[in-house]
Amino acid sequence: MKQLLAILGLSVSSNLDTLGVGLAYGTRKYRLPFLSNFVCALIPCIGTYIMMILGAAVRHVISDQLASVLGAGIIMAAGAVLVIQYFRRSGKTGMTDLEERPPVQHPAGKAPPAAPLISYLREMGRILEDPFRVDYDYSGSIEVNEALVLAFALTLNNLSCGFAAGLMGLNIYLLVGSSFIISLIFFYAGIKIGLLYIARWFGEKGDLVAGIILILLGIYELLT
Repeated sequence: MKQLLAILGLSVSSNLDTLGVGLAYGTRKYRLPFLSNFVCALIPCIGTYIMMILGAAVRHVISDQLASVLGAGIIMAAGAVLVIQYFRRSGKTGMTDLEERPPVQHPAGKAPPAAPLISYLREMGRILEDPFRVDYDYSGSIEVNEALVLAFALTLNNLSCGFAAGLMGLNIYLLVGSSFIISLIFFYAGIKIGLLYIARWFGEKGDLVAGIILILLGIYELLT
């Protein structure tokens, strides 16, 4: 029962971004063909599976108790980050801090080696904040090549929870399978209800809700 609750909670919380993207697309009557939806569900699940394997491998070299504490800590930290992001985004007016800062000058006009990776990760984060960025041809439909970009953004957002789930010893196949099914449902449902007022409200509150769920899951893991 404990495993099932944790798996369900992680599956739902890790896919609230998916629901939020679906709601955003629904508000503008965007289309998400089934194959694109399938890609957006499959790739994050592959990333989750890999990170759970790594987490399970670490669990085998440390004590079960320590692994569970570390897993719960990672999940609570991920939840806290989401809550902080929500309040930071709610409190922002105008340009972001990064946009206000002057560009950093580097010797001979060259960017540091890490710049491409940082730029890529930043772009993935922006895609989740503004999922319409992936509609490169402005067609109002998310094609497979565009869904691949969105899927990688969703994957990067879920890696820490996958690793934590592996540390906690959760069933890999149950978690990956439930995440896949919930992702398909959330995307489809999000688009269908995207025109409702509550959809807009929830789209704004997604990070807060996901963060609270993760924090509660971490506390539950520590206490049981």
